[in-house]
Amino acid sequence: MFIQFADIIVHIMFVSVPEAMFVVSLCLIISNRFDLLELKFDKVWKFFAPVLAVSLITIFLRSNIPESVNYIPVISVLILLVSIIFIYRINNSIEILKTALSLIFSYMVGVFIQLSYVPLLLYGTGMELYEIDAHGPMVIIWTIPERIIEITLVTYLLTKKRDAFGVNVLKEIIRSRTLTITAGIMIILNMAFMWVMVKLICFDYLLQGLSFAVQVTTIALVLAFPLLNMVCLCVVVYHIKRKESFEKLINGQRLRTLISVLDAYTNTGNYDKISLVLNDLKNHSNQLFNDTK
Repeated sequence: MFIQFADIIVHIMFVSVPEAMFVVSLCLIISNRFDLLELKFDKVWKFFAPVLAVSLITIFLRSNIPESVNYIPVISVLILLVSIIFIYRINNSIEILKTALSLIFSYMVGVFIQLSYVPLLLYGTGMELYEIDAHGPMVIIWTIPERIIEITLVTYLLTKKRDAFGVNVLKEIIRSRTLTITAGIMIILNMAFMWVMVKLICFDYLLQGLSFAVQVTTIALVLAFPLLNMVCLCVVVYHIKRKESFEKLINGQRLRTLISVLDAYTNTGNYDKISLVLNDLKNHSNQLFNDTK
């Protein structure tokens, strides 16, 4: 009984809590809320509240309702979403949508990291997941690569801050209803796809008995699918942003040219042509107004 309790504590401290910390940290970084990650008491407890909530609830479900393991991703995201909305008092629908997309994406990144090395360790050692979960020290050892990758990624993004992406991808996605719907569908489908792959490869041992080369190739292809379509989404966002920036540059140059012409006509007293320039400015401003609707 004591050993079982100790294993649960170890699992919470070295698996559930670090995983939740990574998801919440990445969510806040993607949402451009670096201020909420400052090491101040009021912000630290708010950060750890959703982390502890999801860790304790999911470990309870895993221990008492084994069938719930199939729904852990959905349950985890929902718990984190509700906790973050409540603790940070988010009542704006746009901010809630940003938080939801960020959470799902962050959870997907966590699953991506696990899927990149755990299956190979399972097949290489011949061990099963339930054997690893039953031994606290083994759990700690197996999660070391995941922790290193997560800490490196979060540290890099925190160091770079707003320069990490060059463009606030999430902000650009939210600006467009089409992009928001597309990104939401892609993220959810990617998350579902990866969780199905985790179940098939890690729990059902789909690749058992195949050569190491085939296992590596299959896992690489599985990881490439969500990676490529998310990269495509980011490329589309960058293209739209660059196009808008170019249009703003052209419009700015045109306005400066018209102002220069207007100034020249004013100095020479050519008032007839000034009215033409003013009409051009009026038409141009109306066009800009219609483009920003």
